Amino acid sequence: MSEKELIEIIGREVKKYFSSKNSEESSPMKKLIFLGEDELLKNHLEKSFLLNESEGEKIILSTLSLKNLINLSMGNYSDEYEKSILEFLLQGKEIYVVREGLEYLKYPQGPSKLLNKYINSLKELENFGVKVFKRENIIDELLNTSIYYSEKVLNVNTLRKISKEKIYVSKETLITDLGKEYIRENNISVIKG
Repeated sequence: MSEKELIEIIGREVKKYFSSKNSEESSPMKKLIFLGEDELLKNHLEKSFLLNESEGEKIILSTLSLKNLINLSMGNYSDEYEKSILEFLLQGKEIYVVREGLEYLKYPQGPSKLLNKYINSLKELENFGVKVFKRENIIDELLNTSIYYSEKVLNVNTLRKISKEKIYVSKETLITDLGKEYIRENNISVIKG
């Protein structure tokens, strides 16, 4: 290899380095706090976000045990994991729970009164502002291409204000007839759950 060719190769590499450096600075990735054991989701999120366990405005909880669910719904903690979640909640950070990571869902045949206790605990967390999403839908929400709506009624006026292509609504949310018509006319995707 000649000296001239070597200089050209080094020049191209330096140019690549600085162009990638500039693009990183001009469009920095958002920071997310990721807590839990869902490596599949973690790997998928790493493509669009910088993940860590302490810095970020949004928190992803990929797993939530029975004990975690009950303690957090009562505003208590018994370990560092729960303590950090409560601190994030008190700091006003957005917290997202991955539905598939809820341990109580592994026991659908359990006693109905016990399952209702866990369901009510989850509702209590939602009342605190925690959002629950299916794994497949959480990235849409984080990239701000969708919105989560948990109020009791979704009407046409609210839909106009939201102006998103995809809306996740809680199971309890009632959509008015005019709202349904607006959704059809504007090709809005509504996912209940």
